[in-house]
Order: sequence, then C-alpha cells, then structure tokens
Amino acid sequence: MPYSPQDTFAGDWTNFARKLVSTYKFEVTGVGTEVTIQVYELIGRPGYFYETSHAIHTPVQATPYHSSVRVRDTEADAVHKAVGDLKTYFDQAIKEGHKPDAAWFVPNKN
Repeated sequence: MPYSPQDTFAGDWTNFARKLVSTYKFEVTGVGTEVTIQVYELIGRPGYFYETSHAIHTPVQATPYHSSVRVRDTEADAVHKAVGDLKTYFDQAIKEGHKPDAAWFVPNKN
C-alpha cells in the first residue's frame, strides 16, 4: 500500500512538515545583492511557508526585519509577502533620502 506524505508525517513525533515547491532568485536593482526565496507547501495542513536568504536592515530601522508570519494561503501570496517584506523598508529608506547599499541586506542563518 502506498503512503502519502500526510500519512508519513502524521502523529506527534513531527512538527511543521513541509515540501519545497519553488525557489526564486532576483537581484536588487542598484545594489547587486542576489536574494533567494524558497517556498514550501505545508504537509498535513493548508498553506505555504517562505524563507528568504536575507533580512533587511536599513538606516530607518533599529534592527533587521524578520517577518513573524511567514505562512500564506497560496504560493503566489507567499512570494508576494517575501518580496514585500524587503521592499517596504527599502523603499522607505530611499524615500527618506538614503542611498541604496548592499549592506542593508543581511544574510539569514537558514
């Protein structure tokens, strides 16, 4: 009898099981930093989880930004949120007169 991933990861001995479904890479214009986004489909419950290769820490932030909510309903929503997490602070720093800098992109310890 074949087993499904849901069967394999069922029970109390596993937590937050997920399957990598896509990897996106892009370069931040004017900075040259390559950012990677990995999106995982959750196993045993609906949703998609994302990880990014970098956090953002601009001059307008006290600390690097790490989203506390990285689960979304769809893969597209997860990618949009991951990019938005970085772009929001990037755009804010530019608007406040700061020049883009590769140092704003802090590698995550994934």
